[in-house]
Amino acid sequence: MLVVKVEVVEETEKGYIEELIEDFVAIVISFAGRIYGKRSQKFRKIKRPLKRW
Repeated sequence: MLVVKVEVVEETEKGYIEELIEDFVAIVISFAGRIYGKRSQKFRKIKRPLKRW
């Protein structure tokens, strides 16, 4: 039988406001990545024909 020991390093519990802020920041980062990813794809599509000239 396998015995596992779990050790808690950080004992402070987050309040609901802190968790809400972390979730909001994660959502903003996700949307920003999508927006900038789409912008870079548009730039690459425009840049490819220009390289051929």
